[in-house]
Amino acid sequence: MTTMIGIGVYGDGGVFDPATSHIYNIDEVNITNAVFDEVDLFDGLQNIANEKGKWNSNTKFVAKFLGNLEAGNISLGEAEISGLKVKRKRKKTSTYKDLATVDYIPNSMMTYYDYFAASSKDYEYAVVPIDNAGIEGVISTIATSPDFEGWWLIDPDNPEDGSFHFYYNLEDVSISTYEDRTELNTFAKYPKVYYGQKRAKHGSLSGLFIPEKDSVVKQYEKLESIISKHKPLLLKDGEGRCYYVDVSAPNEVAVQRPSGISSFTINWVEVDEYND
Repeated sequence: MTTMIGIGVYGDGGVFDPATSHIYNIDEVNITNAVFDEVDLFDGLQNIANEKGKWNSNTKFVAKFLGNLEAGNISLGEAEISGLKVKRKRKKTSTYKDLATVDYIPNSMMTYYDYFAASSKDYEYAVVPIDNAGIEGVISTIATSPDFEGWWLIDPDNPEDGSFHFYYNLEDVSISTYEDRTELNTFAKYPKVYYGQKRAKHGSLSGLFIPEKDSVVKQYEKLESIISKHKPLLLKDGEGRCYYVDVSAPNEVAVQRPSGISSFTINWVEVDEYND
């Protein structure tokens, strides 16, 4: 049970015990910035209760002790697991980000690919079993640091099929910054300089492509199909740079000798902030 400061009684049903503080007339109770199980209000005639919410591993405030000192979501051990929720957070941070829920298949290997993590960063991944009601069980965690080379262009809505890898013979990548900057000349010795909110990265990316799983022609068609949707795409490299970008002006230079090799170039500009 929970004692609410300023209320002179607490209890369960018709059982009341003295609290540590006295009260005055109270007409209203407000609960803010809290996750709670149940709130029961007694007006002297009847109990007025809210609808019970769902429990998860982060639920705090009150758990009813039903005569056996078991409360909250302890009953999850008897519930059937329906899925595994995958979460991720940066190391030394406290908040997990929900990535996906994978259907639970007993006695089988289940795989989840995270296309959105940055390279060379320290993460903690968590797997949490859930039941059909969405109640979470015991969390399992593992620390890891993704590592890859080159640059990846990824469609956030279809990363499995909409991913393109710049890897071979990458030219030096020049990254510039768009800024709202106004320089105002006055009669004073120095000009006045003003800045707006715009601060977006932009650049170009070029690499050599050779026949692998698909021919170079098929690879270029795939690149064009990703770009032609005209939507924000995730662009990231092996050093930890990540940007949501708009990509334009794809260009292919087809090598004639030896044939079957091409150089691809794209131009990009940052259009949204990347948060992992």
